[in-house]
Amino acid sequence: MHAARTFPRLARKLPLALCAAGLLLGCAARAGEGDALVARIEGAVRETRELEARYRASAEPAERIATLRELLPRFVWLDEVAGLQEARAQRLLVLARLQRMGQDTPLRFGYLAGENAEVLAELVVRLPAPDELPAAFAPYAPRLRMLRLTNRVAVRAALLGPPQADFQPIDGKAYREALDAELPPELAQHAKLFALPAELAPGASLQALVLLPEDGDPLGRLGFPLKFADGRERVALALFPEAVYRADYVRFQYLSEKQEQVFEQKHALAAHELLQAQAPKPAPEPAAQPPAPDPKLVVVAGNGDEEPAGIGVVERSGGENMIQVRMNAGEHVRKNEVLEVFKRGRRMGSVQMPEEIVGEAERKTEKVIYFARILDGTRAQLYGGILYRSAKK
Repeated sequence: MHAARTFPRLARKLPLALCAAGLLLGCAARAGEGDALVARIEGAVRETRELEARYRASAEPAERIATLRELLPRFVWLDEVAGLQEARAQRLLVLARLQRMGQDTPLRFGYLAGENAEVLAELVVRLPAPDELPAAFAPYAPRLRMLRLTNRVAVRAALLGPPQADFQPIDGKAYREALDAELPPELAQHAKLFALPAELAPGASLQALVLLPEDGDPLGRLGFPLKFADGRERVALALFPEAVYRADYVRFQYLSEKQEQVFEQKHALAAHELLQAQAPKPAPEPAAQPPAPDPKLVVVAGNGDEEPAGIGVVERSGGENMIQVRMNAGEHVRKNEVLEVFKRGRRMGSVQMPEEIVGEAERKTEKVIYFARILDGTRAQLYGGILYRSAKK
C-alpha cells in the first residue's frame, strides 16, 4: 500500500477488479452470479466517484463530513466483499480526513463475505450517544461501544459466545480477547443493555453494548463469533484499520493534510472570485476625449490596415491591473512614462511604465520586458497592441 495512491486510480483498476471477481465466481460456471456481482461493484465504484467529486467541490464542513460518512461503508464493502485492495487504501484516507475534521470516532463497518462474495452478515460499531444511556454510564463512556449485527442470509445464525476483540499492541503480537468480564456494580442493574439473543433469524438485527477493557491496547477488530444453520462458522468483525495498519495510516494522515490544503486554497479562491463578482460595480465614468491625433499613428496610405512600427508590443502575461509589455531593442522609456496602445490604427487604451527602468546599455542591445500598469482598456483589448509614445506633453 502506498500513500501516493489516490482515488482516481481506484476507477482505473476497476477492470482488473471485475476480472478478479469474475474468476472468483468461476466466470462461465456461475455467469449469472458473476454478472450480478460485477454490476454491484461497478455501481459501488461509480457511487464512490460521485461522492468523492461532491466532497472535493464542497466547502461546508458539515456537508463534507456527511459525504465522508457515506463513502466509508462503500469502501469497506469494496475491500471486504468485492476484494479491491485499493479500497483499503481509500478507507484509510477517509478515516484520516474524518480525524482531521475532528471526527475521531466515526462509524465502523464490517461485512462478513461468503465463498461466492455474498454478504453473510453486516456489523456496525459506534460510540453511544450521551442522551441514550443512563447517567451511571458516563464514567465508562470512552470504553463503551454500541454494536449492531444483521443476519443477511436466508438461514438462522447463532451466536457462539460473547463479543470478541482483537487488540494491537504497539510492541508485540496482536491477540484476541472475549469480552465476557462481569460488569461493574453501577452498571449491573442495566445488564439487559448488554444481553445478546442466542439466535438471529434471516434478516434480523441485534443491538447491544460492549464494555472494552480498561487501559487496553489499541482496538483492531470487534465483532461476534457466529454459526449459521447450514453449518458455517465465521466471526463477523468490524475493522479499525488505523490500528491494524498503523504505519500506512500515518502516511495517509500526511497525504490527507496535503490534499486538504489544496482543496482549501481552491475553495478560498472560488469564494474570493464570487465576492468580486457580487460586489457592486462602480458607476461608469464619462468617456475620455480621445487624444489629439499623432502624425506618427496615421495609417500609411495604400497599405490597408497596416500601421507604422511602434516602440514595443503588449503581451498576455500579468495579473490584476498589470500586463506584460516587450520593448523593441534600443528603445528608451522613462520610469512612469505613459504609453498608448493601438491596434490597426485604433486606440485601445494606455499603460504606465514601472518606477524602475533597466540601464542604458541593456536597453540598447536587448528587447526588454516590463510589467506595466493598465490605465485604461481591458486586458483582452490591449493584448497584441502596438505601443506608441503618448501625444500628450
